[in-house]
Amino acid sequence: MIEFECTHCHKAIRLGDDKAGRSGRCPHCQEPVTVPGIADVEMHDKAFTTQPENAYITLPGVNDPSNSAGHRLLRFLGNLAGWFFGIVFLIFFFSTVLSYPLVSLFALAGALLVFPPIHDRLKARLQIDITPRWRTIGGVVLFFVYMTMHTNAMTEESRKRVEQKTAEAALEREKLRKEAENSFPAKKASIMTEASELLESGHAKEARDLVTPYKSVVDPDFVALVTKVEAKAQAIENEAKKKDLLNALSNLQNGKATEKAAIYDQLSSIEPANQEYRSKASTYKAQAEAEAAKLKADQEAATAKAQRVAQGLAWRYLESKDEMTQKTVTKALVDSSSTLSFGFPYSGIQRATLQLRKHPRWGSDVIIQIEKGQFLCNDYDGCSVTVRFGSGKPQRFSAVGPDDNDTTYIFLQNYSSFVSQMRKVDEVVIEAKFYQEGNRAMKFATDDLNWK
Repeated sequence: MIEFECTHCHKAIRLGDDKAGRSGRCPHCQEPVTVPGIADVEMHDKAFTTQPENAYITLPGVNDPSNSAGHRLLRFLGNLAGWFFGIVFLIFFFSTVLSYPLVSLFALAGALLVFPPIHDRLKARLQIDITPRWRTIGGVVLFFVYMTMHTNAMTEESRKRVEQKTAEAALEREKLRKEAENSFPAKKASIMTEASELLESGHAKEARDLVTPYKSVVDPDFVALVTKVEAKAQAIENEAKKKDLLNALSNLQNGKATEKAAIYDQLSSIEPANQEYRSKASTYKAQAEAEAAKLKADQEAATAKAQRVAQGLAWRYLESKDEMTQKTVTKALVDSSSTLSFGFPYSGIQRATLQLRKHPRWGSDVIIQIEKGQFLCNDYDGCSVTVRFGSGKPQRFSAVGPDDNDTTYIFLQNYSSFVSQMRKVDEVVIEAKFYQEGNRAMKFATDDLNWK
């Protein structure tokens, strides 16, 4: 038998002689150990004093998966992370232990839990083995608790500093007030004389600055002077503000109803009795509300149009080259806002497409196309479809099928009449006959057409 101590947790391990020289992990702390050779073991009682009856184990050999390079790398990275976060916790602890002692205890607990040197020593002394998983969870919890409490402590400290400064400022103002009241009797004559002279010379602001420190003094003559100074200074300020507002108003361009309403509101507060200012403020407010409502409606319409464009329900335009003439083929297409659903073998919901086309060889055409199904219309006999423009009366338009006998699209006759009537409305409904489906109506939103 080979008896030896784990160098990490100092617990006894007892193995058979055949395990001499092999590497594995301690059954107590899961740290890597190497079994010494038989001749290297120093026999003494200490090896049997720590739970010898539970120390008999079979260590994994070097070829065991738990001793692979990947597992060793994971243990190394875990140990490295423990060192890093342990040092972070220690930095937190020493930086806050004096200013926030209670908060620093959570940083200390985190260091004790994850810092390998401290954790291993405590584990050996207290015989408590915490798995890496629970050490990680505990470290994360302690980190967030520490950060939360530290933030709260700093916020509270900042609040107390603000309160202290506010209280100190109030005490300072009270001190100055009392000093002014005590010194006023001796200075009354000179203060009132100087303030009156400044007021008469048009320096109301300077006169107000002079009397302001003594405003708490209860003296009838002085209170009357202060009232007069305040009124004059306020009148001068109002006049200057009014001048600035009128200049700003003159520089505003037309259509700035919101800004004009705000300016006239301020002018009304300066001159409450001026009915013109009040009337114009109300007028521009109403105009601003109307403009805001129009802007909102335009934005909603633009959003709705963008959605329609994305769905193909608004006009889209395509250009291509005719290979024979090298001239441009232009198309305008819009999908139907209504859907079609046919029976087998054309099952499934689909939308029809209305197309305007200008071709250098074939001229201008109105084309109705579906994804799958059969129009009952051919190139020989033709057919007719019913068209309603907006809220007008239904009209009959002749139509023909294509030369290639494709039954998924037809050409409407009388292009000019169709397009001119379509330009005047926002919706066109076309009813055509389909094979084994009868007549079906297709609705198209035709507003905002940009077509020459």
